[in-house]
Amino acid sequence: MWPAWPSSAPPVTSPARGVPPAGATTSSRWSTDLAAIAVGVGPGSFTGLRIGMATAKGLCFATGLPLWSASSLAALALDAAAIEPLDGALVVAAFDARRDELGAGFYRVAGDRAEPMADERIVEPAQLAAVVADILRASGLSRAVIVGDALALHGAAMAAAGTPLSRARVTPSARSVARLALAGPRTDVLQTGTPVYIRPSAAEVAFPDGNPGTRLLPGRDDRK
Repeated sequence: MWPAWPSSAPPVTSPARGVPPAGATTSSRWSTDLAAIAVGVGPGSFTGLRIGMATAKGLCFATGLPLWSASSLAALALDAAAIEPLDGALVVAAFDARRDELGAGFYRVAGDRAEPMADERIVEPAQLAAVVADILRASGLSRAVIVGDALALHGAAMAAAGTPLSRARVTPSARSVARLALAGPRTDVLQTGTPVYIRPSAAEVAFPDGNPGTRLLPGRDDRK
């Protein structure tokens, strides 16, 4: 999450300083100096995404600012371009999705934009190389670069898919989330924005009809 200044690039500072102390969100700086608040909507950790979205929405409701969103994987790809030139490269941003799976996004980075070359998806580590090869052929890009925390757990599978950029960040920076939001359509998602999970949670798989603990007891209407 990051406050988005109206200028072409946000100030360089610590992400923690982007969140004001309790009771300070209606100060003149937060009310007049900002164009919006930007949030990374995922994919990523279920709990982390919910907390981030709820915090960002709370700040927007308190300040009256719009909420802009950006893909967390696209922001991670944008971070990679700060390490070395990635012209002509497919940047594959991958995070460990547990259950022996990865969450992956596929981008071409240019300036403040990370253009998706394919849909973000859940994929098994052993399948990633074939997926990347198909996207390279379709996009006409010459090489693949791999970033993200999946490198630490699935190094061999990642190396088979492309060149690991070990010096890159493993989680997206708030700065890149703000850069993407500023370069994007700047649509206000305060009322409609939800985290992007790609796949259902374990609880949704186990209880497709809802949590059985919340169902009404026979012969009793707990709604009264």
